[in-house]
Amino acid sequence: MKEIIFLNTIRKVLSNTEYLGDDCANLKELGIAVTQDTLVENVHFSMKYCNAYQLGYKAIVVNLSDLFAAGAKPEYISISLSLPPDTTEDFIHDFYKATDELAKKYDFKVIGGDITGSEKIVISICAIGKTKNRNISSRAFAKEGYTVIVTGEHGSSSAGLELLQSGKFNEKFINAHLMPEISSEFSEEISTKTSKPYAMADSSDGLADALFKIAESSNVTICVDFDKIPYEKDLEQFDYKKKILFGGEDYKLVASVDKTELEKISSNLYTIIGTVEKKESCPLKIKTKDKIIKIKDLENTFNHFKGD
Repeated sequence: MKEIIFLNTIRKVLSNTEYLGDDCANLKELGIAVTQDTLVENVHFSMKYCNAYQLGYKAIVVNLSDLFAAGAKPEYISISLSLPPDTTEDFIHDFYKATDELAKKYDFKVIGGDITGSEKIVISICAIGKTKNRNISSRAFAKEGYTVIVTGEHGSSSAGLELLQSGKFNEKFINAHLMPEISSEFSEEISTKTSKPYAMADSSDGLADALFKIAESSNVTICVDFDKIPYEKDLEQFDYKKKILFGGEDYKLVASVDKTELEKISSNLYTIIGTVEKKESCPLKIKTKDKIIKIKDLENTFNHFKGD
């Protein structure tokens, strides 16, 4: 599915698109940020590889990550489930047990939702976060001279999925895929300790995707040093460069920040990987040891790394 084509069509049809463009809509007049994500069985997940608790955990985390990418504080979540006739009470219990544990950890409330019948599991979640007294991000806020930073390690979730699909086991990578850790502490610090505009997104669709979208939205070029991107060293047993850049579902944060603001954020929460430059013909440049890869679109990006 060509999501970008559909989104462009939506923008053309709607008469008011001021809230479109980021994973969260920042409703300044209400002091909230709102996001919604849908997970479809055998498209976004398979019950062959996870249980109800893990599914509930990840479904919630996907939405929390969007709020953290905005710099918002999670406050309310509404959960809609479409379920097959053979769904058990144990499934519901375990799904909501994971939800409740996350609610306690991140201090949000479940405020309702909907349950309907379906041929397969479909999960749609709306998450609302508070923005009062916080500096809220936008993909469009990156500026020439800004520093590009990331949280956590990249590529592990994709490795976990590959292992699950091949019937192999590595607890570290599989947990990274089924129950990813999200960057709440960094989100709180950058949104409460900085004052200048900054661009931020999560790496749900891959690190390169997040960088590319920030660059395009901000009308700049982002230059990244691949060797500075943090990753788990065991990842090198896989096609690790592709997983780090394009694997997706790590749910780490990617930000472009004025370098004078970095000293306000705990240095152990992020890694510097690049800079923002004046707009060139390509939105994203990735420096490796022997070349600079210029990415003009993400459709055929994998071809750049053949033989690497």
